Order: sequence, then structure tokens, then C-alpha cells
Amino acid sequence: MREIQCMISEKKNMRMSSFKAPLIFCLLAAFLPLGSTIGVAFSWVIFPAIAIILTFLVSRFFYRSGVYFLVLSIVLLVLNYGIVLQYVSFAERLEFNMLLAIIGCFYMSVVFFSYKFNFSDLSKAINIVLLISIILFFIQFLSYYLFNYRIDYSLATGGIGTRNDYGSLYRASGIFNEPAEYSSAITVLVVSSYLINRKLSLLNIIALISTMLSFSFVGIIQSFFVIYIVLFRNLCRKPVYIFLIIGIVILVWISFFDLFIDRYEAFINGSDGSNNTKLDTLNFFLTHTEYLLGGAGLIGYDPETMPLFMQGLYDLTFFGSCISIFGIVIGSFIAIAVTVYIIYNYTISDMTLIFICLLKINVMIYAVYWFFIILIIILPNYIQKTKVHV
Repeated sequence: MREIQCMISEKKNMRMSSFKAPLIFCLLAAFLPLGSTIGVAFSWVIFPAIAIILTFLVSRFFYRSGVYFLVLSIVLLVLNYGIVLQYVSFAERLEFNMLLAIIGCFYMSVVFFSYKFNFSDLSKAINIVLLISIILFFIQFLSYYLFNYRIDYSLATGGIGTRNDYGSLYRASGIFNEPAEYSSAITVLVVSSYLINRKLSLLNIIALISTMLSFSFVGIIQSFFVIYIVLFRNLCRKPVYIFLIIGIVILVWISFFDLFIDRYEAFINGSDGSNNTKLDTLNFFLTHTEYLLGGAGLIGYDPETMPLFMQGLYDLTFFGSCISIFGIVIGSFIAIAVTVYIIYNYTISDMTLIFICLLKINVMIYAVYWFFIILIIILPNYIQKTKVHV
């Protein structure tokens, strides 16, 4: 009888493990945003189409909650479009950006709410995408700092090029447009892997090191806190970790002291484009009632036609972007609902890791947004089942 049960269990595991391919293409679409026409074709058409086709080949059944999520998301996006179209000054990209958001939401929902979806295959898919991103990053990083040769994946494929220079400092960003995007995406993948497996693998640690080597200010902060929070969980059982944490703090401070000082001085002097534009964006919303109440929608940013502070619309954290996109009424409701859901379903340490990721998960037109939002919605059920079977 036991042998029969084992055979049944093995067959069930084989059926469940057949979903890795759709997840790999789904994550490749979201986490390899090459900034060129070729990159756009793969990220928004080819990879999503392959992921959807493979999903339907494996199973045509989906969880009802996924259908509700998809419909509700599309209704909110269309409703927001109808509202902001009445008053926004820059409406040229509204339709296109809304389409991108719907595409990302659609293929992520199709894959993640399929009956065949399982977290074991998701974990493997995350590792594959992490490995690809890390390899591309270190090729770029080492080629510059060892051979003084610049590799720009965007330019090489016909794009406009990536933003790798910060004064005299060269900051590698892998296949992403800038170091902050790279570090934020890698942090999301590492945290997602940790929440699934409850441990940091060697690949995860190397990935976090790469975010620090990108010299992105937010990447350094995010990586440090991820490592600190994970190690902090072990302090009660192994107090020796306190020395490792102290060592990491000292090492990070010494290694990036000049970068911290430069960013602080730039912010004080008003020359830090990243942070000072956020203050201008906030002031704009406070002085324009219609934008404050109804939001600015997905208007995007065009440096040739829009004021500089509009760049800050999509860099206000997840919670700030809810308000900047949907307005203070609907946006606040979404932000509060997500916060309550996280607090109710996750431990304090897991909550902190999720909020660290949500600092930069704020652009609905990128599929990374939908990946992480859907993940934190469906993950609690898996965590609960894992606890039961332990």
C-alpha cells in the first residue's frame, strides 16, 4: 500500500512540475526589459505570447479569484483613464500605457492563476532568471573595471543606451536601463525566492552583492536590509550572527561612504534629480485639486514635452504611486487595502521584506509590478500549507 501511495505521489509531482516553462517565459518577459525595439518585442509580445500558449497547452482551467483580480484591475485602469482624460495636460501616452498595464496584468494573471501553477516551479524559474541577470551584470561590470570597456546591451540591440554614469562613477545595470531598476528587480526576485523557500541560497547572496556593486543608492539600502532581516531571524537561535551583522554594517559604510555623502550633498543642494523631483511632484499635486482627487493616471514621462518633476510620478513608492495614479480617494483605498492584507497575512519580518520591495514597485506599466502584487496575494495560502505539513 505504501509503495502505491508513493507512486501516486510521484505521478502527482510529475504533473505539477510540468509548469516550469510557462513561468520561465513569464518571468523573462517581466525581468529582462532590454531598452530597444528588439527588447520591447520580446518583453511585450514574444515572451508573453509563449507563456500564455504554454499555459493553455498545460491547462485551460483557472482559479476564480484570478478572474476576479483580472477583471477588477482592468475596470480600475479603464475607469481611471476615463477620469484623467478630462483634465490632464499630457494625454498622448495614456492609451498606450494603459494597454501595457493591461497586457502585463493579463499574462501574469493567466500564468499565476492557472490550476497547474505551483511554487516549486516558480522557485526554479526565479533562479533561472536571476542567473541570467547576474551573468549579464557581471559581464558588464568586469569588462569596464578590468578592461575599461563599456558594454551597453541597449545600444548593441539598437536602443538609445542605458544610464550608467553618475558623475565620474560608472554603475553597471545589466540588461536594465539604469542601476536602480536593476537593483530593485533583483531585490524583488531574491525576496520572492526567500518567501517561498524560507532561506537565502548562494545565488541569492551573489545577486544581492551585485545590487551593491551596481552602486545604486536604493540598491545598497535594499540589499543591506534584506540581509539584516534574514539574519535577524536567526539571532535568537544563534547569537553569533550579531557579529556578522555588525561586520556587514561596517563594511557597507566604509565601502559606500563617499556615495552616501555625494547623494546627501546633492539632495541638500537641490541637484539630486531623483529625490528633488519627488518634492516638486508632491507640490504640483497639492496645488492642483483635480490631480489630487482623480490622479494623473498613466501619462508616462516625455522629457521633450513634460516638465522635469513629472518624472517623479512613477517613483513615489507603491503607496505614493497609488495616489498619484488613481487620486487620493481610490488610491488611498487601494494602498490601505494592500497594507491591511499584508499585515494580516504575514509575519513582521516578512512584512518588512515586502515593504522594502514596494519602495520601488510602483509602475503599473511594467509587469514586475503585477508579478509581485499577485505573488503577495497568493503566497499566504502556500505558507500556511507549508506550516501544516512541516
